[in-house]
Amino acid sequence: MSLCSRFNRCALSSVLVLLSFFALSATIFAQTPDLHLSLSDSLNACPCETGKIIEVNMANYNDTVVAFEFLLVMDRPNVIFFQESFDTSGTLISGWEYVNVEHLGTEYNIRITARAEDNMPYTTPGIVPQSGSVPLIKIPIDVMSIPDTLTDRTVLILFGGPAPCFKNNQGNCIGAVPVEDYDSTFYRCIDWADPPENTICNEYIQIPTPPYDSLAIDTTIYYVVDTNLVHTEDHWIDIYPGMVGDYNGDGLYNLADILANIVAVYPPGGTPPFDLPPMIYRDFSCDCDNNLNDILQLINYIYVVPIGQPSTCSCIEWRNDCEL
Repeated sequence: MSLCSRFNRCALSSVLVLLSFFALSATIFAQTPDLHLSLSDSLNACPCETGKIIEVNMANYNDTVVAFEFLLVMDRPNVIFFQESFDTSGTLISGWEYVNVEHLGTEYNIRITARAEDNMPYTTPGIVPQSGSVPLIKIPIDVMSIPDTLTDRTVLILFGGPAPCFKNNQGNCIGAVPVEDYDSTFYRCIDWADPPENTICNEYIQIPTPPYDSLAIDTTIYYVVDTNLVHTEDHWIDIYPGMVGDYNGDGLYNLADILANIVAVYPPGGTPPFDLPPMIYRDFSCDCDNNLNDILQLINYIYVVPIGQPSTCSCIEWRNDCEL
């Protein structure tokens, strides 16, 4: 056998070994966490909307959950806020004995606490391992009266504060790992014994820093939630405009909306020369599509005398008809 053939076989064997190693490594490092928390997949709301529901989802892969506490916080004020209430119908904690939602200082932060059992006898079951197809809890939010001219119309909702604690049947937070904390205390001798016992101290005083004559180490063990074992997934909420079909979001129906719609519906070369805004900005006719009807109805509204009727639906009506 030639050296070249031997080399090719060796090289091929090396490649196969490396591929096997990387595949095994990927399997090890891509292990499923013990717990995964997320919010509704698609979140949007309309100005002045009240009681918009946010669904909190949980997947617990290994342990039964019998109690939990976590925080939800917003990254900015004065756009939306949490109601201090909840809905457990059709959720994983329907029938639990204790559920509480409370603001933490402001309406933009809430703490959610729940226990399957609050009193003996303990008969209410916990949440057995499942993949999160049913919501954990529903939290309502209210949207403030924000103008359509506000350009930044997104709010980020995060799982904030300390790591969430979801307790199993043993009363331990799922995903918690022990951490040792060492506290050193220093002492200096102010009265040594007379020789030949001069290695013996008759009196020590505590000092803040070295040098020292004696040292005491106190070890404290506490538990923290490992973020490799408990995953949280934050989510943006988009605030739609109050005026459906106001293409440029300037708070007015005008010629600019007509022209932009013409380019969007009949783009030169078959592709619009700009990124299209969400459908709610373009659908003046409220038929859940951007087409000739939007152009004609805009012309009728702006230029027909007496003035035509504005958009035939509200933001909430459009979202309910075209997205839900």
